[in-house]
Amino acid sequence: MRAFRAFLASETGRGLVSALAILYMRLVYATNRWSRVGEEVVTPLLAAERRIVVCFWHGRLMMMPFARGGSRPCAVMISGHRDGL
Repeated sequence: MRAFRAFLASETGRGLVSALAILYMRLVYATNRWSRVGEEVVTPLLAAERRIVVCFWHGRLMMMPFARGGSRPCAVMISGHRDGL
């Protein structure tokens, strides 16, 4: 167990875990049905380079990187509670 923790703490271990997590997220994104509520309102705002607020349910937070769909800058508001840090 100690060797496994040491591996996870290493740069190689973190890289491997990160790569596996990315592959898993891409698999989940590609194999699920997605709906975008209010997209008809958001599209013109994005075209006009207006700022918007995007909300996610807790169970969908892992898919946030796929929601941006571009290179627009963004900011994330995170709770000060220990589950947000």
